[in-house]
Amino acid sequence: MSMEREQHPVVRAILAEYRSLLRYAEQLVSDIVHWDAEDVVQDVIARFLSLPVGSIPIERIAAYLRTSVRNRSIDLYRARRDADSLEAKIGDEGSSLADLIADVGGDVESAVAHSELREALYEAIGKLPETERNVLIATEFMGKRFADLSAEWGVPIGTLLSRKSRAISRIRRMLASNGMMEG
Repeated sequence: MSMEREQHPVVRAILAEYRSLLRYAEQLVSDIVHWDAEDVVQDVIARFLSLPVGSIPIERIAAYLRTSVRNRSIDLYRARRDADSLEAKIGDEGSSLADLIADVGGDVESAVAHSELREALYEAIGKLPETERNVLIATEFMGKRFADLSAEWGVPIGTLLSRKSRAISRIRRMLASNGMMEG
């Protein structure tokens, strides 16, 4: 980093608070599987630095960043609670998209209906944009973590989470429009 940038009061304040923010974030997100404290802090700092210059509260940067880390952690917990996953339950019947993939026993009629649902699910996955399909397959079928994918693909974790969320939403809409499940 150049000496000019290090001398800027915003950069100095961020550098001074970074370790403290990291420790605070570690306490808040320790049990969120797909995120780690550094991801949260870096996300907060990136958002902070993208603010218009006149709106940056230079006199209260530490408090602003700490509050932002807390709020971002809360957002992650909420997102985790409403996790977009093939395992997430759909509608009142309590089934999930993953249930459509699993083999079921029973009578021939149920097996045929299940087979049609599974085929529709695979078709819907095939129709997803490539970026969304890749994230969905990597996380749901290959068991990869978002942090690993982020490092491997060079894409921020938040972007990967958004892509997966959009993929799940598109699949649900496609299956609902085909009458395969309730929207």
